[in-house]
Amino acid sequence: MKLSVEADCSPAELREFLGMPEIKPMQDAWLEDMNKKMEVEIKKMSPAALMEKWMNSASVNPEWLRSMFGGVIDVTEPTKK
Repeated sequence: MKLSVEADCSPAELREFLGMPEIKPMQDAWLEDMNKKMEVEIKKMSPAALMEKWMNSASVNPEWLRSMFGGVIDVTEPTKK
């Protein structure tokens, strides 16, 4: 025996019919919490925050900062042709 059922309803109506819980409020709360956590972590990685951390340690040892940026930035005078 073969039985086919076709239902034309929205996902919310089907969830209600099958007795499944509505999880939209839980998803919204979780998403809001994740957004807040990401904003906090992104602020830690901002250029201003990174420079502040580097400058705090550089004030103790300015040679350390020069050596750190020495390989990235050429601090020598440009040669004249």
